[in-house]
Amino acid sequence: MITMESLPDSMQAWIWAKSERAISLATQAMPDPGPGDVLIANKAIGLNPVDWKFIDAALGEQWSDGHIPGVDGAGVVVAVGDESLRHWLGVPVCYHQSLLRNGSFAEYTAIDARTIMRMPERMSWSEAAAFPCPVMTAWQAIEKIPTPLDAEILITGASGAVGRILVQLARARGFHITVIASGARHDSLMELGAHRCVESASQLEARYFAVFDTVGAAHAETLASYVEANGHLICIMGRLEKAVVPLFSTAISQHEVALNALHGTGSEAQWQRFAREGERLLHQQYQGGLKGPDMLVEPFERLDAALLEFKSHRKALKYGIELG
Repeated sequence: MITMESLPDSMQAWIWAKSERAISLATQAMPDPGPGDVLIANKAIGLNPVDWKFIDAALGEQWSDGHIPGVDGAGVVVAVGDESLRHWLGVPVCYHQSLLRNGSFAEYTAIDARTIMRMPERMSWSEAAAFPCPVMTAWQAIEKIPTPLDAEILITGASGAVGRILVQLARARGFHITVIASGARHDSLMELGAHRCVESASQLEARYFAVFDTVGAAHAETLASYVEANGHLICIMGRLEKAVVPLFSTAISQHEVALNALHGTGSEAQWQRFAREGERLLHQQYQGGLKGPDMLVEPFERLDAALLEFKSHRKALKYGIELG
């Protein structure tokens, strides 16, 4: 391990217990970055629905007691696993961690260097930590489809963090956008680039080149009839397990969006593009060209309470955690 400074032997981290399906603050050994890894001293953590969903259910029983959750974070690279990564030492970055590795709910996180994104110089830690999962999920979703001129698309659940980013990315690509969202969010979604806002599918009057669903697989399936012939149904939350239209009918394409899939199967070229596009969108957000959701920031010691509040009450669309 190559370090830029002397590091402590232990750290504070929120660890998961299988029996309680809950997290608690504990002292843990410092991570040791392996070949291809960097070690990040976290300055802020971004909370996402996938965090509490895995804590509650441990999907697939893929975690063991003592696992550190958290997929999004931002901080400074303080150590690297091999000489080829020395140029990252001291660099402020944000990142999206694999669900199968110890994550960002800690003072330090070891992560594959391919996944990190260099931050704009004066971007706040909390804004950068809140960026990777919602923005790169929306980017991955919009990348699933071609961009025909003036195509009509539908985005459901557009009130959420991913939906709001998706509206902006779709607008930049020239789509004509209808959204389904709470009436209280219509004005802000129109400002972000939506052309029409409705509160339910019963108000829809057309078929769409693409339908992006951020609610869930069962909900996405109910929207298949709103996709035009040879169009696209993109399921962002969950996945469609079977063909949802009859054979030789509208012949739509079904798409699954899973940001974490890159960690297990992504090629070097895919990771290079991920980091390049992520840094481009980071700078766009920093410069005001991409608007993230308002965020509620809490201290590290209240991470468990903030996560519960994020799950249950949602005082804000996005929650962040700052480390002292």
